[in-house]
Amino acid sequence: MSKQETANNFAAGIARKYLGFAYRRRIADFKRHNPAAFLPRPIEAERSHLALWKSLSRHPSLEWYRFFANVSGRDDARYVSEDIYHSLIERVLNDMNYAWVFADKNFYDRHLNPELFPRTILRNISGEYWDADFRLLSNTRAREIFEAQRSDLVVKPSIDSGGGKNVKVLQHDTRGYCSADGRIWDFNGIQKAWDRDFLIQERIFQHADYSAFNPSSVNTVRLMTLRSPVTGQVVPLKGILRMGIGSIEVDNEKAGGVSVGILRDGMLNDYACTKYGDKLAKHPASNLHFTGYKLPHFDRMLAVCSEIASQVPSQRLLSFDMTVDQHGTPRILEINTFGQGIHFVQTFDGGLFGEQTGEIIDFCHHCNSSRFKHIRLIA
Repeated sequence: MSKQETANNFAAGIARKYLGFAYRRRIADFKRHNPAAFLPRPIEAERSHLALWKSLSRHPSLEWYRFFANVSGRDDARYVSEDIYHSLIERVLNDMNYAWVFADKNFYDRHLNPELFPRTILRNISGEYWDADFRLLSNTRAREIFEAQRSDLVVKPSIDSGGGKNVKVLQHDTRGYCSADGRIWDFNGIQKAWDRDFLIQERIFQHADYSAFNPSSVNTVRLMTLRSPVTGQVVPLKGILRMGIGSIEVDNEKAGGVSVGILRDGMLNDYACTKYGDKLAKHPASNLHFTGYKLPHFDRMLAVCSEIASQVPSQRLLSFDMTVDQHGTPRILEINTFGQGIHFVQTFDGGLFGEQTGEIIDFCHHCNSSRFKHIRLIA
């Protein structure tokens, strides 16, 4: 084994231990907030879960299993613990050397159908400005393009905006561009706040049936797909609708949002969940009930995600953040290749991989899961 391979294998071991520790600490936090969700399940059900996952972990924990089973009321040995998923499964299914490249939102519409994404006004790539057609701009010309806009805009990092981090909706009025906190933004302010690697895009206005639960936030659908390591076919895995509460503009759990599962026919699950597994029969702000509610155009969203997933050779597992605009067209806001949360998607209807669980475990067990190519040594 070369020195570089030795160094990378060593780094892989550290990375896996760190991720395992981080997600065990996360579930301990859940347990402190909602101890009722961690009551023991039937002995045989817990034994089946441990037996299924022991080939991927010497000491699989029951904590995630108990959380998912108690919240959903359903015992399923195929629930995936987040520590196993993030430290091993995701890294084996997706080549991390290319994950960052594909996750850069600045290049989505370079390689995929631009009509699937919000219209881009300006791109900042490594500190330089480019227009929607990837023509290099001077700072002066970029400022002119920004100041010529008269519609609502969204500013967000092109890489790692998970959880709505550093995403701002800017409403245009007589004062200029104003964010929800009352701040007025000009070109210099945006450049100072985001610095580099960000996008300025036209705001998408949602379909009424998606905004109904909380009109002030973009209530996004998270759809996960798997390109099978056995058959090569794309399999839709799970879908959830994430909703904000009150005046917040983002829908993620860190901002207090809730999520409800979506069944294959577009019908919503009977309950939504908070971050810590508290179940809600209706949205806490709008009081809309989830039972019997069907999302329009969900089949079109599935088709779009499956088509894209079939075109990405290095990434077998993808998570799409989507919405449907006011004209009924599915629009993609983000495509996630790493750090793909599986917490909410397993609070209903069983384990993440369903019937593909066995092939995923077998693939990850026999694959060289310690490969970690990010370290380069000078000869």
